[in-house]
Amino acid sequence: RACGNQEAREFIIVTRDDLVKAISHNSLVAGPARKAGAAIVIVGKKEDISFPEEWSFDCAAAAENILIEAEHLGLGSIWLQVYPYADRKAHLLNILDIPAEMEPFCIIAIGYAERKPVRMNRYNERIIYNDLYGSRKK
Repeated sequence: RACGNQEAREFIIVTRDDLVKAISHNSLVAGPARKAGAAIVIVGKKEDISFPEEWSFDCAAAAENILIEAEHLGLGSIWLQVYPYADRKAHLLNILDIPAEMEPFCIIAIGYAERKPVRMNRYNERIIYNDLYGSRKK
């Protein structure tokens, strides 16, 4: 569940080859979806929810959980951004017949990778314990 236990997102599972290919034309960076076995389109609800300003956070958390589970299952996956781009939203509303009151947030293309991805360690975070920036005693 997300913010306030609201259900501010829905999932459209796309497995038809023609629709998956159509999704791959959603933007210049959506090409990887072309060969995917499926795509999950996460759409947000901004009406009839307790915290309408939080819908995008609910969608983002759901997307991250899907990506983590895909990795756990040995599947390849990629997040393809839709929100906040009006042209990408319009494309999905049209090809998937999504009601206008729904807000397409992202596409997650999922499938079996043709080759094993190169793993890079990009973790470069600074972690501060029990202190604020600049107030540490030296």
